Amino acid sequence: MNTTPQQLRPMFLFGSYTSPMPKVENITSEILNGDYHFHGDNRIYTQPNPSKTKYDERDSGVISLTLDTLKNHIKDLKVSEDVNYEEIAYIVSKLKKQSGTNRDPTLQAFRDVLFTELKTKFSKKFELTLFGRDTSTTPSKITLDNVISSTWTWIMWIVFEQLIDRNKQHSPKALRDFFDVMLDSSKIPTICTLNHDTKTEQALGSYPYVDGFSSFTSGTAKFHPSLLKSREGQIPLLKLHGSINWFYKDGEYIKLANPDDYDETNCVFEPLFLAGSLNKLEDYSYLMFPWIWTEFQNQLLQTKRIICSGYGFMDLGVTSRLREWLSLIDGAKLLIIDPDPEKLVRSCQRHDINNIGSFFGERESQTKYTICVDSTKIQDTSHSIIFLKCGFEDASKHAKALRTFVYGTT
Repeated sequence: MNTTPQQLRPMFLFGSYTSPMPKVENITSEILNGDYHFHGDNRIYTQPNPSKTKYDERDSGVISLTLDTLKNHIKDLKVSEDVNYEEIAYIVSKLKKQSGTNRDPTLQAFRDVLFTELKTKFSKKFELTLFGRDTSTTPSKITLDNVISSTWTWIMWIVFEQLIDRNKQHSPKALRDFFDVMLDSSKIPTICTLNHDTKTEQALGSYPYVDGFSSFTSGTAKFHPSLLKSREGQIPLLKLHGSINWFYKDGEYIKLANPDDYDETNCVFEPLFLAGSLNKLEDYSYLMFPWIWTEFQNQLLQTKRIICSGYGFMDLGVTSRLREWLSLIDGAKLLIIDPDPEKLVRSCQRHDINNIGSFFGERESQTKYTICVDSTKIQDTSHSIIFLKCGFEDASKHAKALRTFVYGTT
């Protein structure tokens, strides 16, 4: 029976369904169809701004029309899948980064097409231009870059509103139960999450952890890379896609104890979490994310066992690193808790991107994984990828087998 050396630190990697929050399709619907309005503090609200008089790029009608146009372009390229907000966010992110530069010539042609389409659609309200914003004219002149920027802000704040869970209606019970059976003072794993919400922190409760931020002072904590390093008894918590309570303020990255304490007079931009798809590969090099991802890479060097749940393996940055980890670290094993492993494998295999499409093996004859219905069989497989076929809400029932897998002991 293979066991994990005690000096190595195992890793837990969590995706979306480990915290019972709104699904991607629900968030997409809110972004495309929700009745929201910008106010003067750069946030969206369900009531119109009573002081607003001019029709500009921050009107919900302008943003909805822009989103619908982008959605239709994406839909034309897809065969059967519905368009989701991550795909729209990807294009908006790329267009936003193209603002004021032609550094991406492959995107410029699409930008020109989009400009022509939107210019016609907005002609009755204002003149859409590439340069020279001027709201004093009649009709107002509004730039495409400002429309794109407002659309990005719209997406980010609606995701924020969908995930904040102000009344704590969505209890992270399954995650809390998992931690209760898998953590103790002598067993310190690394915890990585792709979620933007704060459910992982809630589930950890009194377990001490470090996430790169200082202790709270007056409801605010500051980020510093050195604080990603854990001391004895502390659990490294790496939020690889950021968080709804992270912001940029006065030249520093901060975390708010209460995300609603965001103040436009002090904070800049939207919450610091990542939305989109392949654009995340570039985004991992901005803001505080390079420090977090460097620590993620370092932690991979210190483990031979990862338990993963709720991740669809569509993030090329994460999946590529897991693939290399399995290939380069002798004895590395990945255990995936999933109620429908076959569906997950098929979802990956239909992608042409090699690191995703071939992660589990391209064909049945090249299978790189074992599916275990009985958790006692986990230790019997020689494959480096193992599925435990169950829902995450039932994972704690298999605590003995899971602890043996990651710690080499029950």
